[in-house]
Amino acid sequence: MLAATALLALAAFAAPVQAASPDEVYTAIVSQVIRPGFTALDEKAAEHAKDWDTMCGGNAAAHSAVIASFHEVADAWAGVDIFRMGPASKDFRRDRFYLWPERKNAVAKAMAAVLKSPPVNMDDAWISQQSAAIQGLPVLERLLFDDGKPRDAPTAGSAECKLGVAASRNAAALAHAFASEWAALTAPSTAADRTALATDIVSGVGIIKDEKFESVIGKTEAQAKPKAAELWRSARSLRTLAINMETYEKVAGIIDAALPEPGNMTYSAASTRQAIAGMHEPFADYAKGKARADANFLLAAIDSLGDSASTDVAAALGVTVGFNSSDGD
Repeated sequence: MLAATALLALAAFAAPVQAASPDEVYTAIVSQVIRPGFTALDEKAAEHAKDWDTMCGGNAAAHSAVIASFHEVADAWAGVDIFRMGPASKDFRRDRFYLWPERKNAVAKAMAAVLKSPPVNMDDAWISQQSAAIQGLPVLERLLFDDGKPRDAPTAGSAECKLGVAASRNAAALAHAFASEWAALTAPSTAADRTALATDIVSGVGIIKDEKFESVIGKTEAQAKPKAAELWRSARSLRTLAINMETYEKVAGIIDAALPEPGNMTYSAASTRQAIAGMHEPFADYAKGKARADANFLLAAIDSLGDSASTDVAAALGVTVGFNSSDGD
């Protein structure tokens, strides 16, 4: 009996690993990464809107809570911002929640116009009908921070308070739409679903490299653009990038487990996150002098992640990845 049991155990150990099906991989990423990520965003955005209501209702002491909950919303967004498909793709919701990178200083211009001539009813119903430039996190960041530090609390009844309340409520409504619609998507995936997810994951690395990294440090020190950095006003460019990498590590764990021979995605994402952990704000400092070596190391880690993702994600999801979704090709 013992010999038979041992033989069965040996046979099970020796059997080849059965790779997960593309639908199982898709379902795992949705259930373990996307859905809980958007649920967290929904919760944090709702808390942030409540903090704005409290502060602008006359409780200036709530300013610290508004600052803290802004970072929590931004953290939650960083955990899901690579997922542009599905609910985020409807009705320009993603841009309305987070218009970045902005073109032609759109957010500042929209804010200036509203604050100069505030509408009579500056509420969440009004703001949902306005330009994406005035609706989401970039506006809230500008109302709360400047040059890496919190601004003074806006006065109750001021145009800044009214805009902050409206924008935070609008952001909360959008976050709730993301979360509730992802929760409702329970049917088996289609090839189109898996292609969209694979494209988001792979092209997300390119977006990080192009928009969050190279646009800031430039090809040379003279070409550096400090104010191109993501969320530089709230001094969280690197914090956001590190959370992006945490998401890639979660996705990579699922991808690696699905393949007969795991690739390097997990290692590359972890290496990138660890490199970021040793850096400091402002990120643009790494365009200068000897510090560029740290930036180049980080760039190499991102390139490695991109190379791994382009091969492993498509294989695990059983699709061919197309163009970079940010290109518009």
